[in-house]
Amino acid sequence: MKKLSALLFVIMLGMSFNAAFQGAAIAQAGANNCYLMLESQQSLVPIRNKVPLAGGKPSLEMLANDAKPTKAEKKAIGDWEQGLSQCNEQAKNWGNANMNPQANQILQNNFSALRSLIADLYVGKISYGKFLKDKQANDSATSAQITEVAMKTQAENQRQAQIQEQSARMQRLQEESIEQQKRAADAINGATQYQQNQDMMNRGLYILKNGF
Repeated sequence: MKKLSALLFVIMLGMSFNAAFQGAAIAQAGANNCYLMLESQQSLVPIRNKVPLAGGKPSLEMLANDAKPTKAEKKAIGDWEQGLSQCNEQAKNWGNANMNPQANQILQNNFSALRSLIADLYVGKISYGKFLKDKQANDSATSAQITEVAMKTQAENQRQAQIQEQSARMQRLQEESIEQQKRAADAINGATQYQQNQDMMNRGLYILKNGF
């Protein structure tokens, strides 16, 4: 089974807890397909065994590769960077609509760091193995940042939910208090009216009996 891009796993970690998830699977599938299509792109054949084209965990052989790109491989690296940029654009647009803005920005920072590493690899400043190790370190840091944002978002959502629940409870208590006061006032008014009626009847009977 083909592995999804590590960036996509981070995207799923970084989704806002308040995001509307309906239809999100379709949007994610589109981004996933974009990355996975890189594995079958013919122009990337020269580096297919050098880096995980669609993300995922690099092999031990890849991590241990101290070689730097050849001229043919540099052409493939340039095409790879263009393909990743197109896929990232899809992921960014989806993130703008569905993700916590802070988490989405962290992901874009991660991609900027990736492009910088690709540039270093392209010019031969670093080897394939160094590129992959640095990329793993960046992805781990990004995942930790996303997790922190997600936890803070969840905690804030829980706090807001508690505030709303408390507010609703106070509203119910206030309404119940008003209703109780109204019933008490009605009872007092009813008793007063009853007493007044009784007094009038007694006065009428007294007048009938005594003539005055």
